[in-house]
Amino acid sequence: MTTRRISGQLLLPAQTPAAQGLRVRVEVRDVSLQDVASVLVAAQVMEGVAIAPGQGLAFELMAPEVPPGRSHALQVRVEQGGASARLLLLSTVAQPLPAKGELSGLELTLTPAS
Repeated sequence: MTTRRISGQLLLPAQTPAAQGLRVRVEVRDVSLQDVASVLVAAQVMEGVAIAPGQGLAFELMAPEVPPGRSHALQVRVEQGGASARLLLLSTVAQPLPAKGELSGLELTLTPAS
């Protein structure tokens, strides 16, 4: 299976409080089937990340090209804490990925988890 580079920026809301020591998880998931949980295809996990209001965070990961008849999308979670992590920010809008080719310059706006 051919892999490709996917990169871009995670855009944080202006009202995001400054924080340190966070875990940022950028995932490629197979979202082909409805009414079942998506399947993790690839991920980048960044530990010890510091954020500030309105800041952008760069991400880059390697992921396989999308097989025929399947759909892949990006999902993002920003968490604070260890084993009992608290969700701070997440992506709420689907970011579908084209089947082939490297992707750069993607922008994903994150939303407070509330």
